[in-house]
Amino acid sequence: KTFSIPPEELKSNYKFLMNQLHPDRHAHISSIEERDMLHHEASTVTRCYEMLSNPQTRALHLLELHGKPMEEASTGALVGSEFLMEIMEVRETIDATSSDQVLQKLLDENRATANDICQRLEEAFDKNDLERALRLTATLQYWNRAEETIREKISQIE
Repeated sequence: KTFSIPPEELKSNYKFLMNQLHPDRHAHISSIEERDMLHHEASTVTRCYEMLSNPQTRALHLLELHGKPMEEASTGALVGSEFLMEIMEVRETIDATSSDQVLQKLLDENRATANDICQRLEEAFDKNDLERALRLTATLQYWNRAEETIREKISQIE
């Protein structure tokens, strides 16, 4: 139940589990039910890996485990009107930008902000400060959406 997971350790564990569940390892199993069960386990491992690889979905999962799920409708209230205005300005800047270089700079700034939030999320979870973790997760969600918008715009330009 920790937010901090070294990506290389996560990937190593994922590869190990997927190797253990690989169909070639279980070619001797003739039961369709057992093969289906192994396939289901492999799918579950993959879904968990994807969820844990993403800081936002990992934080959402941890909040649920701690009995503090984030309600989608409450994210605006969690981050406050000042932050919402800042995000609106960022989105307007993205919309008004047609330069690939400027969009790349915005993307780099956005990533730096998201990384900072992830560090603060790690501290909040380490201190079991779930209210702060909830607010930071909501904040991260907005920055992730801004990143998606920037990426879409960059791909439209290319």
